[in-house]
Amino acid sequence: MVQQTADKVKIIRERMLVAQNHQKSYAYMKRWPVKFQVGDQVLLKVSPWKGLIRFGKHGKLSPCFIGPFKVLHKIRKQAYKLELQPIMEDVHTTFRVCYLRKYLGEERNINPLSELRIDGNKRLIEKQEEIFHR
Repeated sequence: MVQQTADKVKIIRERMLVAQNHQKSYAYMKRWPVKFQVGDQVLLKVSPWKGLIRFGKHGKLSPCFIGPFKVLHKIRKQAYKLELQPIMEDVHTTFRVCYLRKYLGEERNINPLSELRIDGNKRLIEKQEEIFHR
């Protein structure tokens, strides 16, 4: 009786290991290493700036990235140093790869730096342009 239970436990463990390996291989297929070369153009996610208020639009309409910025050099595996604009002089120039995205040309969800207005507290100043309908 004890031997039968031990055999069943062994079979269950083997099946669980097969299922775990299958899930692990599927998860790794969906993940790819993010690598940038020196001189590449990247977009920067707005959220890493502490104290910077999110844009007024929420959800899908929110512009998430600003840029493009040039990669100056790689710091270890997960961090890159960027060439930032003078308007962002107080922001640290090193960013983790999770805050970067490769710039592929024309993208709709980025804000050009020329349109950003930031006050002394590193908060975004928003200006309402027009009200269409009341």
